[in-house]
Amino acid sequence: MARILLENGALLRPQGRYKYKRAGALHYAAKQGHPVIIRDILDKFGHGLMDDAVFDDEQRWTTSLSCGIKSGNPAAVEALIRGAHGSELNHYHTAEPVLHLAIAENQGAIVDVLLNNKAVDINFNHSETVDSPPLVCAVRLRNEPIFEKILNAAKVDADSPDAQSRTALWWAAALGLDSYVEKLLASRKLYHLDRHDNKGDTALSIAVRLGHLGVVRQLLRVHQASTIGLEPIIFAAKNGHTPVVEELLPYKVTDKKAAEQLLQRYGLQQVWLDIENSKAWEEVKDEEKSTESDYDGKISESEPSYASEVISAPFNVFKPGW
Repeated sequence: MARILLENGALLRPQGRYKYKRAGALHYAAKQGHPVIIRDILDKFGHGLMDDAVFDDEQRWTTSLSCGIKSGNPAAVEALIRGAHGSELNHYHTAEPVLHLAIAENQGAIVDVLLNNKAVDINFNHSETVDSPPLVCAVRLRNEPIFEKILNAAKVDADSPDAQSRTALWWAAALGLDSYVEKLLASRKLYHLDRHDNKGDTALSIAVRLGHLGVVRQLLRVHQASTIGLEPIIFAAKNGHTPVVEELLPYKVTDKKAAEQLLQRYGLQQVWLDIENSKAWEEVKDEEKSTESDYDGKISESEPSYASEVISAPFNVFKPGW
């Protein structure tokens, strides 16, 4: 029926004053997941999806490819991609960047289709509606199967950060996702392990602050313990993460007496009592220590809780308001 309509002069989209705010034939074919009809329409009207794009008041566009992704039909998505221009897939004004949308919709099979297409920028991380790269999105959504697909892609930049300069490793460490951290480290695709976010935290320091001992131990395989700042250790103590303090504080003080005085200065006598008899004091050698610190010793009331507030904040692939 669709082919007969096309042969008899059916239009691609509605006409009139508001035609760019109304979906056309390609949108509906994509929404229903009909790859044959999609190919017929593209053959009739030529390649490129912009002729059927719907624009919002901010001139951001949504193409039929978004409908195809939401339909969950990989064949329909393949047909639409074959008819798209590369600029339509990775553009600042695209309302729903394609790989981000597939991740948000948890469409693993469609993620595969997109990753196999060279025109799709798998590190796309900045537009009017997104500010995180796809790999970071997968980590923050705790979607390990999709995370693995993206991490294993040849062109992925595993160090690509979000708008707060936080990478996939940073978020995996902050969320305490041991298996994600393990896979990132094993990928050999990380070249900036000590990257700081806009607050000054690295993946290691945020894991320390939040008391993720398993993640801390994994990261210590690629970092020397003595390089950890004293500040996150104090915050870990303030937040009740005694096992992390027990493991790391011996690297940052000259001896047990110095550790006791330090913790007492911040009202953390109980933490000292909990770690006083730890074997770590004997296991850490003097040459492994680094007691130099640029920490000024000041702790604002809000600082100990900021890290937990960061990871407890809700995450949406698309910016609020979209």
